[in-house]
Amino acid sequence: LFDVFTSIARSQLPDLARNFLKTVIDNGRVDVLPEIAAQFRSLVNSSTGSSDALVYSAFPMDAAALADLGTTLEKRFGRKLQAQGATPAYAGMGNAQAYQVPQPAPAASGAFGGAAPAAARTFNAPAWFDEQRFVGIAREHFMNLQQHWDAAEMDKIAEFVTPQMLDFLRQERASLGDGFQSTYVDNLQVQLDGVEQQGGKTIATLTFAGVAKSSRFDQGEAFSESWRMERLDGDNQPWLIAGIRQNG
Repeated sequence: LFDVFTSIARSQLPDLARNFLKTVIDNGRVDVLPEIAAQFRSLVNSSTGSSDALVYSAFPMDAAALADLGTTLEKRFGRKLQAQGATPAYAGMGNAQAYQVPQPAPAASGAFGGAAPAAARTFNAPAWFDEQRFVGIAREHFMNLQQHWDAAEMDKIAEFVTPQMLDFLRQERASLGDGFQSTYVDNLQVQLDGVEQQGGKTIATLTFAGVAKSSRFDQGEAFSESWRMERLDGDNQPWLIAGIRQNG
């Protein structure tokens, strides 16, 4: 088994790594190697003050775009990030097919850069859908979620998101530490990008844009992000956030 592992290594393993591998094999712990690697990576990040960041995007990102986004996010979160691109998809959707959101109109560059050109909005909404009321509630959700995020109140965030999205957000918030964060949002604009009925649920996408500040007195940075919200068919079903994409 040791020879199998060393034969598939991309380069000659140093003595320390070879001894470690022999110890793992001798103790019958090969099955937990992925967990050991994850724990080791976590310790390295902790010692260097950095975090791994898996970037989900509705569209493929080249190395330059990923590097630019990483630099922007490092400024926003105040720590070094090791950014890696994932298969184009909404955050929290796993291996599901990406839902392509119509892009908002070009905006001034800021925390996430300029937006792509606008596309025609597509609506296939059920008869009960009230756009004005929906956008108003989405605005309230955004502000409430920002407060819960700052306070690391994941139990309250769980009321607004799908289980898969909650798992993703728990990991993201844990990487920032348990301390309270302070975020003020000015000039919040909300746009409904589209509505469709699909697979026993109604899916709506929205774009939120504004200025995020760490205090009421700083200049802040512009941001733009899109949400995918889903509601199962039936009476009294809640709208849940299934994906969040930072637009850049």
